[in-house]
Amino acid sequence: MAEINKDVNSDLNLTTYSVTGSLHKNEVEDIVKDFYGQEPSQFVLWDVTSCSQIDLSAADLEQISKLISETRINRSKGKTAFVINENDLSLGILFENFAKMKNLPYEYRSFNSPDEAFAWFGLQ
Repeated sequence: MAEINKDVNSDLNLTTYSVTGSLHKNEVEDIVKDFYGQEPSQFVLWDVTSCSQIDLSAADLEQISKLISETRINRSKGKTAFVINENDLSLGILFENFAKMKNLPYEYRSFNSPDEAFAWFGLQ
């Protein structure tokens, strides 16, 4: 099980999820449902650099992208950044590709540091 801490910064229109422990598909799906069940922020940052394990398969990532595509929520100019250790970076890139295949109307990108993500958001 993962411990997922959520921080909402209304001034920056940013929601940050900081994850420790072992991350599983059902936990990500719960977060996605919660996020899109409310007024979503423009920017989302998933920091999984402190995860001991990211237990997500390619099929899991595809299912998560499908779940997001079914929300039909408008996040005007929405961007989601994944801050991931170098060893797990391919998972973020794989999700980016699923998002493109599902024509998700938001941008997704993977980074090695929060600073890179904030720069991409235009928040630095």
